[in-house]
Amino acid sequence: EPLFRSLNHPTTDMFRLFLVSAFVAAATSHLCFISPHQRGSLSGENTAGADDCALTDGPCGGRKGMEPAQGFMGGMKHNFTLQRNLNHFNSKMPGNLTLTWVPYESDAEAKPMMLWQEMDANSTSPYLVNAMVDLPKVSKPTAVTIMATYNTNAASPVPAQFFQCADIMIM
Repeated sequence: EPLFRSLNHPTTDMFRLFLVSAFVAAATSHLCFISPHQRGSLSGENTAGADDCALTDGPCGGRKGMEPAQGFMGGMKHNFTLQRNLNHFNSKMPGNLTLTWVPYESDAEAKPMMLWQEMDANSTSPYLVNAMVDLPKVSKPTAVTIMATYNTNAASPVPAQFFQCADIMIM
């Protein structure tokens, strides 16, 4: 009987509220880089709120660079695919998705160059976004990091931004 009495204690109710809040905050995740492949795993990408889409440390979600595994011709248009993994649409002030690039292994030092931007839309989750990107023309094969950012403009506890990166070779 003491166990059941303790479950109705105000402290227990506050702990339950804390657990629910922690779960909601952990489940507010929401950008995956499908193509080119993002750094690290893509585990659970077709499940809304997947952990691998929940990276909130800029500029690359805290993931270290990988050797570029894909090559793209510079000076041409390419289709990159992002997945907005959970809808955080703010109708009063919509956020956006951006793609920028920096030379490989210079994530924090270099000024990102804009490749593409699109306003956020109120859509189902998960939602694929196709970005037609003009990659810069280069004189020799150049490794670059493509940085994807979802600026949510959503209210707390939703993070203001989610990040992903993909390391590619421009030829």
